[in-house]
Amino acid sequence: MTTVSSVVQQFVVGLKSRNEETRSAAARELKQYVSTELKEVLPGDVTTFMDEFNHQIIEMVSSQDTSDRKGGILAIGNFASHLNLCNKRSSLTFVNISFRAE
Repeated sequence: MTTVSSVVQQFVVGLKSRNEETRSAAARELKQYVSTELKEVLPGDVTTFMDEFNHQIIEMVSSQDTSDRKGGILAIGNFASHLNLCNKRSSLTFVNISFRAE
């Protein structure tokens, strides 16, 4: 069984890639995962996934590495249309991250 942390890490590795095709593929896979599979897991697992991904996105957009920042921005974009999956706290965190990234 795949843990939430390993799923998050799998996406993060792809999003941080220096290869644009790899980053784009990871972003597409993340979008697919959020729009399909994440809707079918237990609410507690959704919260765990979102909290862990929030932490990773903060690290990515705060990084000095351009590839990390691009990956963070791609992740934010993919979650923006799916904020109804998260609780209010997670939604507000994404809004705060978006403003910090500008």
